[in-house]
Amino acid sequence: LKGRGVNIIVAITHCGYQRDLEIMRNVEDLDVIVGGHTNTFLYHGSGYPKENTPEGDYPTVVNRSDGSQGLVVQAYYYGKFLGFLQVTFDNNGKVINGTGNPILLNSN
Repeated sequence: LKGRGVNIIVAITHCGYQRDLEIMRNVEDLDVIVGGHTNTFLYHGSGYPKENTPEGDYPTVVNRSDGSQGLVVQAYYYGKFLGFLQVTFDNNGKVINGTGNPILLNSN
């Protein structure tokens, strides 16, 4: 894809959080994975519902051996959360920064 001029690649997977991390470590041109299957609750900072314990950061930053970074997110399951991710890329499509958190969907 990079050879065809695509400079930002986002993958949607359903293979589990650990496999997403493995894929991100090994696929240098991949920028973001929005994953599922294990329905892993990821969160950055405080303010998450007490009944949910984060299993990692949202987004999880994967540092590769070539010096590039990729981001992995999951947003739990059954529509309890809406994933929210903002990514900053450089002019070549490399990830510079990613921020966000799942948003709890409730009556508030």
